[in-house]
Amino acid sequence: MATAPCWCRRGVIDLRRQPNHAFLLVSALVLLSACAASPPPLAMSPVCSGVPGDPSHPHPALAGGAATHGPGAPGRAVILEAKRRVDLMSRLPGLYVFGPQGEFVSGLHRPDPRLADPAFRRAEETAFWSELVDGHIYHVPWLDPCSIDAMVGVPLGFRAPEDGLLFVQLVGDDCRVCRSIDAAIETVLAEHPELPVRWVKINVPARFARID
Repeated sequence: MATAPCWCRRGVIDLRRQPNHAFLLVSALVLLSACAASPPPLAMSPVCSGVPGDPSHPHPALAGGAATHGPGAPGRAVILEAKRRVDLMSRLPGLYVFGPQGEFVSGLHRPDPRLADPAFRRAEETAFWSELVDGHIYHVPWLDPCSIDAMVGVPLGFRAPEDGLLFVQLVGDDCRVCRSIDAAIETVLAEHPELPVRWVKINVPARFARID
């Protein structure tokens, strides 16, 4: 009978002699499989702190993208895919709106009469949380620009076209608010054909998070 290799005779992975090794081996394989199936962690721009709600822009020198709607624009939203999960967030807001300087445009920040549709107000309620500091109320995004940028894995500018608006919309398969947000943005485009708008849609897999 052939002699077993030395590493086997010594019981390194001899499953008959070392049943605990078998358990550890199977456990290690399961763990490695889970890690391989998990999305990589967020890799943020060096200017980002990693603190939730960080107002920093991940790429300060990056100019705003071209308008997707408005005079001379193609009339199609930019579609991106989320490649990474946002840590500790199983539910994500459905919309953020930005101005030409990368500022938030909302009823809590720089109000815009063109965003009067109730769908924008509902989206805003899930997009920000409020904090009182030294008598001042600050409205902080649940999903800040740094996290959005890291989630898609490509440089994403947050400046709207000049004199226009930037809609950054998160969409998913099980999204109850997506249709109402779509309709609200379509109404803005129809009622203001002269408005330069950049509309970016980010598809978020259900295994990453739900969209509220």
